Amino acid sequence: MIVIVSTGAEPTTGYNAEITRMDVQNDVLTVHWRVIAPGAGAAVTQVTTNNAQAVLTDRFDGKVVFDLPPAKAPAPAPGR
Repeated sequence: MIVIVSTGAEPTTGYNAEITRMDVQNDVLTVHWRVIAPGAGAAVTQVTTNNAQAVLTDRFDGKVVFDLPPAKAPAPAPGR
């Protein structure tokens, strides 16, 4: 199956959606994910974007839930 997360509409470039992990507990698959925002001072373009990540995983027949991502995390510093 394919699991997809999306940032939704964002006002500039530089945003990313990232699945951080997937856990199975009590026949429920929980998809943990986050939205990464452009770092302070990052060069961005003022254009609406909608970024997503898709992951191919084994079929799961139980309930699938997506946790609410925490506040948008700043992008990691280059080289980290």
